[in-house]
Amino acid sequence: MNNKLIDQYLVDLLKTPAEQRTKSAVAEAIYRLGTAAEIETFPSETLQQEQTKLAAIAQLLAAELGLKYYTVSLSLQETNHEPWSKPLYIYMWNKTDDGGLIGLGRTAEECLRDLNPTVARQAAA
Repeated sequence: MNNKLIDQYLVDLLKTPAEQRTKSAVAEAIYRLGTAAEIETFPSETLQQEQTKLAAIAQLLAAELGLKYYTVSLSLQETNHEPWSKPLYIYMWNKTDDGGLIGLGRTAEECLRDLNPTVARQAAA
């Protein structure tokens, strides 16, 4: 942790006139403070890397399992219980009514370990 840089970034932010403190200027200051303090201010970059990793694995796994379609999603929506508790989602399937595999997690590995079959829809009578 670099205390000298932290102090400098705080002073710089406080010296900025209030009317010049835009959202982007404050966000940049927060990012620099987080970097100087060696903390992760927001996990989005790591989560995006996990999403990319999961998408590559999903492509290979779907082909291996003979599944025609797959989707990988990342949600940064904060829940009432835990912020970003299981932000990654994978779903692989053949047809809309055949069911497929679904998994949720914080990492690509967690999603793959959580893979469970979905229930196929019944045809309309």
